[in-house]
Amino acid sequence: MSAAFFLLKSALAGRAGEKQRVYETPENVAEVFARLGGKNPYGEPNFRAIWSEERLAHVGGTWHDYDANGILIRVVDEMRRVPKYWAIRNRWIVEKWYPAAWFGSPETWYRTTKKWGEEGNLAQLGPYPSRGDYQHCCTIQDADGNFVQLTAGLAEEIVYLVRKKQEQKRTLAQERAAQAEAERKQSEENQEILRDATPPFSEAGITSRFVTVPAGETFLHGGRILRP
Repeated sequence: MSAAFFLLKSALAGRAGEKQRVYETPENVAEVFARLGGKNPYGEPNFRAIWSEERLAHVGGTWHDYDANGILIRVVDEMRRVPKYWAIRNRWIVEKWYPAAWFGSPETWYRTTKKWGEEGNLAQLGPYPSRGDYQHCCTIQDADGNFVQLTAGLAEEIVYLVRKKQEQKRTLAQERAAQAEAERKQSEENQEILRDATPPFSEAGITSRFVTVPAGETFLHGGRILRP
């Protein structure tokens, strides 16, 4: 069992019986995300806000269940829905939707998440997200980690910053692609020039690497510039 998975289970056990604050997403915030962030192919918003304790995710593994007195009552291998952001408490989380392709193929997903130690053939991260899924975008808090209320204005700023970052990434990728295309074309032009400059006698079976030319002149042969 990995250290992260052990911490998850310990945190969940430690919270048993605790009453967490739960908030519904403000309507004006949801409206901003839908209007500025757009929707995915399933009609769902590309951005959404959710209270940290409300976001659940599938986790498969070996679970140790204890009673109110801390006595172990059973050990079971199964998949459960548990808080995704178990290490973040009482905070607004903004998530962004990603298509299924972002998570790789189903074969890769199960190949890399099923087998794990003695816990057998359980999908550690749950079923493959065939409809895509939401991933963490940012946690709403100040620089010192204190609670900050999520507002419509803050939601607008988040969408703007995420979009701007995406555009910068696309611009950089486009520049790299354009540079690669320019280098490819230049290479093709160079090859064409060399083919045109190859003298006829090279096609007649003459293989000498040196050609005598009048003094002061140069001669291009097989891609090499020869000077007398």
